[in-house]
Amino acid sequence: NLLPILDDFLDALKCEKIFLFLHIPVQSGSDEVLKRMGRRYTTAQYEEIITRSRAAFPDIRICTDYIAGFSGETDEDGDASVQQVLRTRPGKVNITRFSVRPGTPAAKWKRLPEPVKKARSRALTDAANAVYEANGDAMLGREFDCVVTETDKPGSVTARDRSYQNIVIQEEFPLGTSLRVKITENRKHYLIGEVIRP
Repeated sequence: NLLPILDDFLDALKCEKIFLFLHIPVQSGSDEVLKRMGRRYTTAQYEEIITRSRAAFPDIRICTDYIAGFSGETDEDGDASVQQVLRTRPGKVNITRFSVRPGTPAAKWKRLPEPVKKARSRALTDAANAVYEANGDAMLGREFDCVVTETDKPGSVTARDRSYQNIVIQEEFPLGTSLRVKITENRKHYLIGEVIRP
């Protein structure tokens, strides 16, 4: 649980050499499911971390993970995860359908049918895509400093801003080049940026 050290952690993020990017794998938006998973945190604690982090750094990017269709998960539990994605607006969501690991308590529990797990995964994916679209639209017209991190596609490069957002620039620059860009397009999973020249 990050909460006990959150103030010190956020203070450390003031160092401009550190990306404003947090990967906090919540796994479920239901406290009941988290208990069954053996997690030692609540959905409220997870959301408090996000709220306080964004208060300190409005552009901080949050990545999280969800397990869809955990054994015993109800429709209400599944919907709680979907609503949490929509409410917390993460920049990246990794979604995995639950699969049993031998020797774990969950291996003894009744499992959800595969079509149910697939539907829960699809609902989470749809929610995440809606959030990506809205997050990207909010970036249009804004300017960011970024560094070129990938040069493997002819005619373009990929750069990262301080919040670790993918920004594709349709020009070629050497790896490690620092640039200032204006965001011109939202491609949902990445942004298009134009270089601002003095």
